[in-house]
This record gives sequence, structure tokens and C-alpha cells, in this order.
Amino acid sequence: MRLLRVHIIKADTCGGLLDDLNLQLRSGAENKGGFDPLCLIGPNGAGKSQFLQVLAEIFQSTLHLVVPSEERLEGNPNLEFEIEYMIRAEGAKSDSHVRVTRRAEAKKRAVPLIEQFQDGKWKPCALRDKHTGSLLPRKVVGYTSGGNETLSLPLLLSRSGYADEVSRQAIHATKKSSILPDTRLMLIDYGTHLEVLVANLLLATREQCAGLISHARLKGLHSFRGIVQLAHSAAPKAPSQSKSDRKGIQLTPELEQVIDQLQKCATCWDYDPKHECYIFDFFVDSQTAKAFRSFWSAPLDLYSALHKLAMLNDLAIPKQTRMRFKKETKDRRFA
Repeated sequence: MRLLRVHIIKADTCGGLLDDLNLQLRSGAENKGGFDPLCLIGPNGAGKSQFLQVLAEIFQSTLHLVVPSEERLEGNPNLEFEIEYMIRAEGAKSDSHVRVTRRAEAKKRAVPLIEQFQDGKWKPCALRDKHTGSLLPRKVVGYTSGGNETLSLPLLLSRSGYADEVSRQAIHATKKSSILPDTRLMLIDYGTHLEVLVANLLLATREQCAGLISHARLKGLHSFRGIVQLAHSAAPKAPSQSKSDRKGIQLTPELEQVIDQLQKCATCWDYDPKHECYIFDFFVDSQTAKAFRSFWSAPLDLYSALHKLAMLNDLAIPKQTRMRFKKETKDRRFA
């Protein structure tokens, strides 16, 4: 996806400083192909993080409306915006020019309008249509080293929504409902960036691996450890209606399978039944990589599996704190 234009009509962010900001980032005619990044450069306090936060909220609001099963919560329902971008829908031979607009009229709540430019004019798309979902980005990934919680807020909200749904569905999971779709918003931060490194050094091509480690002057990944603890003192206890043998956090069949696959790939592992704690140790060689490839075909697949387990850490946050976070996010107060 290549962003073309972002118009923030009205946002309860940064004290209204970004209201009516209209940035033309590229022309629609450009198509360089490959990696074509945009960089925001400016002093601290200039509003870079707030702009990126609003950009994430724009996609979160749109995805929540079109594919609510993949983006479960909305952090800024009063946000008004217009955004244009180019995207290659799955199976398409060329890029599509897409415009998403949400503008309030009178006292009515604004509803996003999604349009595709075809035959010289804008044509509206049905909101819950499968084709419309393909015109939205498959992933919106945010990265922060840990010192920028403003940028993290909408992505943390997305993670919280996933964890809550796992806790509900695991109690009544069936084969049909065993797989929960990934969130389309994903946060990589100081707590989860190692998942990206491990997934790529195990399953990426030789050229990609060399690119990752050459700057650090390393030869490769030697070993790593993964710990999954379900019956943590801070985690919710198993509900009385649960039919599972788990004492702590309840897992869907999909996540139970992920743990089983990690166990099969591990060089050695240990399990503490009292705390339902798994410790997986991996000595990395060609056979380890082969084992992982038998379950996950690409780095993103492995990363998503590890990330889904990591997102359950939100369940260890006390409910009162989580509810306060959601309320303060809605009220645009971030302490």
C-alpha cells in the first residue's frame, strides 16, 4: 500500500492542533514498485507521533466497520478524515486507487464511505463486501522502541480486543470457531521485537537473514527460549463453566495447537503443572529450521503464532486497569 493523501478533518488529539491538516504525500501516478518509504522528520513536540497515531486510528475505525472480526475495537469513533492510497488487492493485476472518507453531517454520527476510482470517477463500495475488505491493508504495523506510548495507543487497544475475545471463545470453542482471525493492527515494541527476529532468522531466505545480521557482525541465531505461563497469579482463573482442564488462562484449540507445535520443534522442554508453565529451549541448526518449516511456511506465519500468545499478556492486567485504559482512550486522556 502507498499512501497518497491524508486529510485530518477533526481529531480529539493534540488539542485540535492537527484539525484540517491536509497532506499530499504522493501523486497517484507514481508507481516505483518495491520499498518506497516516507519519513517524518522534525523536532520533539512537532506532532509526528500524534499524526501517526491518528493515521493508525483512521485504519482502525475503517477496519472495525468493514471487518469487525479482525479489528474488534475502535479507539476514536469521533474522528473525521479523508484518506487516499494505492493498494494491490489479492488476485488483482494492477493497483486500485482507494478513498476513505468520514465526515459528520449535522448531528448525525459520521460513517466511513469507501470509494474506488474506476473509469474516471469515484464508485462507492459496499461496506461489508468481501471485495471492500480486500481494498484495505492486510496489516497496519506500528513499531516503537518503548519511549513513545502515544503512537502505541490504538495498537494496544487492538491487542486488548483480541485477548478479550480469546478469553470468551476458549470457554465455548468448537471446531468451527477454533481459529480467531489475526488483528490487522499489530504492535512491535521492546517486548515483542524478538519474535520478529526469531521468525525471520528461522524461516527467511539466506539473503534476508544475511541482511539482518551483517550490520551487527553476527553469524546467525544460536539459541533462544520461549516461556508460556497460563496459571500466573495475575492472570484470570478458569471460569466455572469451562470444560477445559486448564486452571489459568483458557486457550482456543488454535493456540493449544501452537503450543503443541512449539513443543515438537523444541530441542528440550519442561512443564510445571502447578503454574501451567511451559519452557521451550531451541538450539538452532538446519534441523530446527526444518522442523519449524513443517508447521509454518513463512516468517509472518510464525510471527503471528508467537504474537497471538504474546497478546494474551493483556489478560494479566487487572480488569479495573483495562477498563480505565479503554475509558481514558475514549476520553482522549493518556496518562
